Amino acid sequence: MNQKEFNAFMDVVENTYPKQAKINNVQRGMFWLSLQKYSLDDCMSALLLHCETDDGEWKPQICHLTKFLRKSEESVRAMFNDFFKRKKVEDKKAVEIYNRLGGLEMHKLPEYQTRKLEDKFVQLYLEEGSRETFAALPNKLKTKLIGNKS
Repeated sequence: MNQKEFNAFMDVVENTYPKQAKINNVQRGMFWLSLQKYSLDDCMSALLLHCETDDGEWKPQICHLTKFLRKSEESVRAMFNDFFKRKKVEDKKAVEIYNRLGGLEMHKLPEYQTRKLEDKFVQLYLEEGSRETFAALPNKLKTKLIGNKS
């Protein structure tokens, strides 16, 4: 999602819950960090799903939306399984993490250990994506988000 789409999405969130407190700039920054890697359509779908839950009467927090955006997690799991199906994986970050976890040696492990490594792979992949997103931010914005005013 680009900045213009994000702003439009946040306007929809605010207008859906007009009587509740506005999202402040720090919260907005955290929404941006968490949601920018998703498409506007996926975020709108997550918002609609949130509205249909028991928590839907309240303005969503980031975690309320990201739980509906887990399909990206499913695609990372599918990528991990592609390694075991001997399919070519083009994603350099995925290949690096796969090799870090043991590469071809993982194929010799029992299934229960492989499942644990799959969870670890997904965690590392998503964490790395978040780190890359944060690292790409301008330093001025980073310091605002983490509370330094110097």
